[in-house]
Amino acid sequence: MTGVRASSAALAVAAIVLAATPAAHALKVAGVYTSHRYHYSLTLPAGWRLTRATSTVAPGLFPDPLDTETDRLTAPGDKVIGIASTPVKKGETLAQWTKQRFDAIELQFSCFQHTTGHHRIGGVVGTELTIPDCRGSWVDLEVLHGGRGYDVFWIAPHIDRTAFYRVIAGFKFTS
Repeated sequence: MTGVRASSAALAVAAIVLAATPAAHALKVAGVYTSHRYHYSLTLPAGWRLTRATSTVAPGLFPDPLDTETDRLTAPGDKVIGIASTPVKKGETLAQWTKQRFDAIELQFSCFQHTTGHHRIGGVVGTELTIPDCRGSWVDLEVLHGGRGYDVFWIAPHIDRTAFYRVIAGFKFTS
C-alpha cells in the first residue's frame, strides 16, 4: 500500500472508530473529528484524548470544561481545549455574545481579570479573552456562525497561545 493510501486508510479507520465509540469514553485519536451536536469539525493531534459532549450547554451559561456539555480535548500536562455552542438570538452581535460570555464566566467561575483581542477561527473573526490564574490560565475564543455562538477555550497551568492556535487551526464550521 502506498503512503497516501495508507494515510487515507488510517484516517478512514480513525473515523469509523470515533463513530463507533461510546460518547462518554475518552480515547486517543489522530484524524478528523466531526461534532454533529455543535456543528464543527477539528483535526485532532495524535496523543490528545477526546471526550465528546453527551449533553448540550444551556443557553446563557458558559460550558463547564469538565462537564458533559463540552467536547473536551486533553493533552499531557493538564492542557484542555473545550468546545461548545448554543443557538443565539436572531440579530445578536459578536459584541453582545462576548459580553454575555464574559458575564457568565465571572458569575460561574469567579474569574474577573481578563484582556481581549481578536482572532480568526474557521475563517471567522472572533473575540479572544485571556484570563490568567483562574483555575488555570484561559484563552477563550467567542465567535458567531450559522445562528450559533461558539465557545472555544484553552485551560492549562500556563497560557500557551502557540499550542492552542496550532490545534484549533484545523477547526471548521460544518453548517
